[in-house]
Amino acid sequence: MDIQVEFRRICDQIEKVDIANDYSDCTVLEPYFQKLITIGENCSNPKEFTQCLIDIVQGNSKVTSYLLPYLMRHFKYSEVINASTIRLGEPPDPRYMNFHSDLVHAVFDKDWENSVLWKNME
Repeated sequence: MDIQVEFRRICDQIEKVDIANDYSDCTVLEPYFQKLITIGENCSNPKEFTQCLIDIVQGNSKVTSYLLPYLMRHFKYSEVINASTIRLGEPPDPRYMNFHSDLVHAVFDKDWENSVLWKNME
């Protein structure tokens, strides 16, 4: 299986579902996010999957803003955080700061028990 092709295929499905729901119900996207987690866990070359996430950070792949923090809550790839820090820039890009903050919180926050946004979150 070509990880990048499958990743893109699922991201296209996510976009269609998101549009069909007028971008108003992010919880309907969770089953697709879970599919991507399964792909990441089962891929034979994790660097390929990591590169898909870095492509999102670099703006090379258009996806809903909820996707990457959701995936990073599970995977915690330092390479993705590093790529995001580089994209944030110095001085920080104010248009990117909130997204970067979401990634950092997804990776480093410990208390998710009170989070009720996602049904399948750990």
